[in-house]
Formats: sequence, C-alpha cells, structure tokens
Amino acid sequence: MFILTEKPSVAKDIAAALGGFSFSKENGWYQRSGKDCIIAAHGHLLELCEPEDYNPDLKKWTKETLPIIPVKMNYRKIPDSNKTLEKIRNAFRIFGQEDFVLATDAEREGELIGAIILNHVGFTEYETAKRFWVSQALSPEVVKNGLATAKPLKEYQSYKMAGYARQHSDWLVGINITRLLSCSTGTLCSFGRVQSAVLGAIYLREKSIKNFTPEPYKEFEIKLEKDGKEFTALLSTESGTRFTVDSSFLSSATTTIKPGTTVSVKNVSRQTKHLQPPQLFNITGLQKHCSSKFNLSPDETLEIAQKLYEEYKCLSYPRTPSVVLGDDNTDLFQKVYDTLSGIYPALAIGCQIEQITIKNKRIFNSAKLTDHHALIPLAPLPNNATPTEKNVYLAVTERFFNTIKEPHTYEVVQVILNHDSYNFLASGKTVINAGWKTTNAEDDKEEQQLPLLSQTQSLPIIDATILNKLTKAKSHFTDSSILALMENPKGEDTDDTGKLTGLGTPATRAEILKKLLTHGYIT
Repeated sequence: MFILTEKPSVAKDIAAALGGFSFSKENGWYQRSGKDCIIAAHGHLLELCEPEDYNPDLKKWTKETLPIIPVKMNYRKIPDSNKTLEKIRNAFRIFGQEDFVLATDAEREGELIGAIILNHVGFTEYETAKRFWVSQALSPEVVKNGLATAKPLKEYQSYKMAGYARQHSDWLVGINITRLLSCSTGTLCSFGRVQSAVLGAIYLREKSIKNFTPEPYKEFEIKLEKDGKEFTALLSTESGTRFTVDSSFLSSATTTIKPGTTVSVKNVSRQTKHLQPPQLFNITGLQKHCSSKFNLSPDETLEIAQKLYEEYKCLSYPRTPSVVLGDDNTDLFQKVYDTLSGIYPALAIGCQIEQITIKNKRIFNSAKLTDHHALIPLAPLPNNATPTEKNVYLAVTERFFNTIKEPHTYEVVQVILNHDSYNFLASGKTVINAGWKTTNAEDDKEEQQLPLLSQTQSLPIIDATILNKLTKAKSHFTDSSILALMENPKGEDTDDTGKLTGLGTPATRAEILKKLLTHGYIT
C-alpha cells in the first residue's frame, strides 16, 4: 500500500491510525514491513510556468505579444520543492504503483495538487488507484473506514478537471490583462480574477460614499412613563417614521401633540423569538470575528491560527471552509469538551452535553462537510502564548462551547399608541433566556424595555421633541465587512445548486486582501 497525502500532519494521523508504521527521517516517509508507505507532499510542489519559460522573448512585456495562450500549459518546480518531489519519486520506485491511494485534501484543489504531482513523477496506474476522500477529523475509525470504502481515483476526474480549469483560467486572465494594463498605463497594474472583483466592489462602495449627498429628514419623538419606567415612541405612518422637512402632516402633529397630551394604547403585539446557538467557526468566520473584536487583519488572524495549529497544536487545521464536523466526530467533540470544560469553566457555563449527538446537524453533518472540518480547539493553550494569541484561541474555544448551549430567547414588543389621527410606534426587546449569550460572545445593540401595557390604557406625554436628522451613506468597508462580501457577494445564502457562493476561498481571502494592500490599491 502506498498513500500520498497533502500535509505531513495527515500522513502522521493515517500512520498512527493504521499502526505499525515508523518514520524514516532520511527517506521522508512512514513505512511498515518494507511494503507499505505513507508520504506527504507538503502542499503545492509545482506551479504553472511563466511566459518566458515557453519563449524567452516573452520576458519583455509588450502589447504586440498579447494574448499569450500556450498550446499546452506546463509546470515547473516551486523553489525548495525538489527534495520532496525526489522523495516521492523514489518512494514510487521502491514501493511501486500497484496499490496506490491518493489522500490529498477532499476537494477540488486537493485533487489538483495530487494530479499535478502524479503527472510529474510519471504515475501510470490510474485504473487501479484509489481515492481516500475524507474531510472529518482523522480518528482511527475514520481513517480505517475511509480506506476501506475508498473509490477508484478515476471517479474524481471532474474535480481534477475543474481544478485545472480554475488554475489555467486564472493564469490566462492574470498574465494577459496584467500585461495589457501595465503596458497601456506605463505602470505595474496587477489584475486577478478574484482580486480585481474585490477591488471593484471596494471602488464602487467608495464612489457611492463620495457621491452621496445627505438629505435632511425629521422624526417626532414623544416620551412616556408608566409605573416609573420611561420609554419613547415615534410618530408613524404606513411609510415609516421619517418625514420630509416640509411635511404638513408632521407640522400638524407637532402643533397638536404636546407635553400633557394623552395617548391611548391602540395595539400591543408580542412575539417570542429564538436565536439558535452559532455554528463552529470556519476561517472566514474567525477572521470576521477577530477583525470586529480585536482589530486584527485577516492575515494576522490566519497567521496566529496557523501558529496555534502548527506550533502549539491546540487548534485544528485553520484554513477550512466548513462550519461543521463529520457525523463520526461526536467522540472527538466529547473528548475536547471533557478536557477543556474544567480548564475554562466560565466558558462552559450553560452547556448541554446531551446536544453532543449525531442528531445535532448544526454540528455533526457530513453532508455539509467540505475539505476540512470546522475550527475547534484541541488542547489547552500553552502558558507562553501572547495575549493576542490567547484572544484568537479563546474566540474559537468560546464558540465551541456556545454551540451546545440553549437558544437565546427574547420577546419583541411593538406598541401602537394613538391620539386623534396620529399613531406613534414604540418598540422594545426583553430577554427571556440569555442562553448561549451568557458569555457575551456576541454583543447586542441596546434596546429599550417597555413597561407592561394593554389596550385602551391612556398615558400622558411628558415630553415631545422634533429630531432633525440626515440620511447616511453606506459605511466604508472594514476587514470584517469585506470578508462578508467575499463570502457571500450576492447577499444570498446559496446558489441554484444549494452551495454557498463566494469570491475566493476561505484559505485565500486573507492573501487576496493582503495583495491589494501590498500593491497600494487599498489602504
């Protein structure tokens, strides 16, 4: 048996799950009984050639040489990858190709990485090769089951072709348009399929803010009191609570409604709402959270999460798009809970361990699992961690505990008060059960709490005020809001296939924003 993985950590997990393997530092692989081998590729080892690799004359950027469209897209070794490629090639020579299993990441890019490497080292046994396609945490049971049920590699041809299409189109678009723009303007203008779409969105937002003209409007607010509790209400019509500065209706209302005037309760509506616990973080969710709460850039958050994963080994693989674990990961969740609930008891308050069940599809759902499972803590944070590293770690840990707490339950109250032909709207919110929000992981906007009111009650107005306001432009993008746009540019949950759409991938979004900053396109 010969297994090729994308990452050393996966090779280590598979070797530990199967048992009997020892690591050869000299050869760079795990081996067992001289006939089984597990070796890691360390991610991308080859990249598409540059134009000058096809023709030295193309090293010079000119409009006349465009478009550059190679007849066949060729690959070259990434710097420092030669040793790893040679070790993989040697492993195939020693262990053969007959019983081969590709175990790169279970998604399009993982399939592409494996395909490029296999092509480079001269692999030929595609008819008998198998594909280990698992996104769950690699417990021994998951590894053994994944290998036992591995399908023929050729059944994943569509993923490979999609990967090639994405990579080749990015090269063609990036190379040709970058050179065209740069030659036309006389300055370097980097263009990319994703980065330019993001830059365009930022530009349009900034343009709309620059061209925005604030428009004045007015609101009419009254202050009321019942049982010692003050609250406010706004003059309201079917069109809302905003009025033009020359509104005759508003003018009439302010003439009629004054302190001492009585309004009666016309209608009271109460609606109980339940806000379900949040799902686990993927990397984009963590980046948005850390940007809003700790003012960390997406790149800084990713760098810290990577350190927590690689060096401290207290966090799962961070570059994940998933917000769920696999169906078989209930034991992993329980193990982490048992370990960390005693170390971070304040975060674990309110947890319901009966929710650690395969029936809880908000946490355990293999059908919605892609690439890697959601971000979770794996071990306590080392004492030598920096305060910033602690913030990122505790954000993931707090979210982990919050997923198995009660819903946040609250009551929304809307009251319509009336005097003659004038209606006023008062709204408020009362928390019934804080539930998962007991740790204040997600801050609420403060809303007024209304006293107990019932129809036909009369209340005296103790103050009446005209509020002069201006319409506001959309806000400038923040790291958090631009990540939200990249994650869901249409403002919708899914596309027609039921899959979440987005610009870039969770693993590349921080890099894209960093590139825009480096080129000076955004500040």
